This record gives sequence, C-alpha cells and structure tokens, in this order.
Amino acid sequence: MKIEQLLAQHLYQAKELTLQGVGKFTLTDDFVLPAENDKDFVMPANAISFEYNNKATEDDALIKYIVEHTRKIKPLASADLDSYLTLCKQFLNIGKPFVIEGIGTLEKSQPGEFHFTAGQFVHTKADNGSNTAVKEKIENEISFASKPKEKKSPNKAIMLLGLAVLLGLISWGVWYFITKQNPVTSPTVTVPETTGNTAMQKDTAKKDTVSLNPVALAPKDSFTFKVVIKNYNDFATANKSYTKLTSYGHKLVLYTKDSVTYKVAMPFMKPLSDTGIVRDSLKKKLFGGTPYIEIN
Repeated sequence: MKIEQLLAQHLYQAKELTLQGVGKFTLTDDFVLPAENDKDFVMPANAISFEYNNKATEDDALIKYIVEHTRKIKPLASADLDSYLTLCKQFLNIGKPFVIEGIGTLEKSQPGEFHFTAGQFVHTKADNGSNTAVKEKIENEISFASKPKEKKSPNKAIMLLGLAVLLGLISWGVWYFITKQNPVTSPTVTVPETTGNTAMQKDTAKKDTVSLNPVALAPKDSFTFKVVIKNYNDFATANKSYTKLTSYGHKLVLYTKDSVTYKVAMPFMKPLSDTGIVRDSLKKKLFGGTPYIEIN
C-alpha cells in the first residue's frame, strides 16, 4: 500500500495526523467512516483542518501504523515516510502544489508557510497480513549481507586470448619463413687479419680489452646474398649486438672487409630476385632500421 494511502487511512481512524516538518492534520470528531460500498460519499466541508508547524517531529503512532500495514521494520518505514515528505517539500519549494490523496492539497505561501485545501474522501482498505504487504516487505527489506559479485561474461576474455594466440602464430610463422626455410650455419665470426700487423695493433690498443682473432666468414657457396642489418665502427659494439641477436635464435654473421666497418648480417640461399622481399620482411617484422643487400 502506498504511503499517501496509509496517511489518509491513519487520519480517518486516529482523527489526527502529524507529519514532521510540515504540521498537523485534524479530522472532526463527528466524522464517521462510510460503508465500503458507499461510493457516493462526499467529505463534509471543513472536516479536515491543518495547522502549519515546521518544527513538528516524527509521529510514533503513524510510524507504528505504517509498520503494521506494510510489515516493514521500523527504520525502513521511517525512511519511506521521510522520503515521501522530502518529495513533498521539493514540490512546494518550487511553487507547485502537493496533493495528498484522500486528505487535500498543500501549497507554500510567500512567507514560507504551508496552506491547506481539503480534498475528497477516498475509500481505503487495510492490507493486514495480505500477500501484497508480504511481497513489499520481501522486496524492500534491508540486507546487510554483501552483494554477490556479478559474474563477468567469459566471451570477451576468450576472444582476447584467441587473438593473442593467433598473433603469436602469425609472428612465429613469419620468423620461421625467414630464418628456418633456408638455414645457414653461422660460423664463429671474427675479423680477418689485415695486411700488416701495425694497423691491427693500433685498433686493439684503442679498444683496450678487445681481442680480434682472425677467422674466415662462412663459405660463399653456402649463401647467395646477405642482408646487412647494421654497420658498426668498432668490433666490441658489433660483437655485442651480434651476440644478443643470435641469442634470440637468429642465424647471423659478423664480418668486416676493411677493419674499419663491422657488419652484422643475415645470409640467405635464395634467388637474387627475392632480395627486395627478404630485406623488406626483415625490416618490418624483425629488425627495423635500414637494412641493405650485399651479393657474394
């Protein structure tokens, strides 16, 4: 049963109704409730009077009546009434009249007081023990148990996992095509001796701890061309990059032709017509930079 219906019903039975912060409604003592089947009953003039009182407190008898007819706990019944009266005051504060069914209409004057106009009688019927009251209690009763967490749909997680697996397979396929289709055994690479030991000794002195042991590059008949990934000005830096990249599984070579520029490259046994495709693939998929081709 709605709050306003309970307000009217309580007023008809108790002859008075106090609303906190609003005031007190009083029903004349000579008022007699009509029979339920008397649909043509008209509320007598001045049967309901109103006394404005913005300091009025909560009516315990009204709260008890709401609890009895809704079967809600007292704090919840009190909260429902307070919410209803808050709505009432909001209407009045913006200059709109507020109608309480079966009692009348409240309006707010310029000085801030409430003025009352009696309304028409409405037939009300208590729902003591009714299914409606029980249902309302079940739906609105306060629970202090923590709400169960909503289970998130697994579809999004499954889609993301599938996408990650697919991207991983594609990356592996590109790597395999580039590095495994025509595997080239990468020999232990060092810098070949240059003519005259004086130049090598000077370079060694500059690097302090770098030792260059002459070892030949892989035999030329084991590859048709090389993709040079990057040039370096000293052996130590080139060897560090070479060691790091080969640790990832890349088949690379490190060599120099003039003991000035050291090159890290990937050799291929493929037709020379594939040089552009291979170079672009290495640039986009693996190493970036500006790789270039060297032919045997």
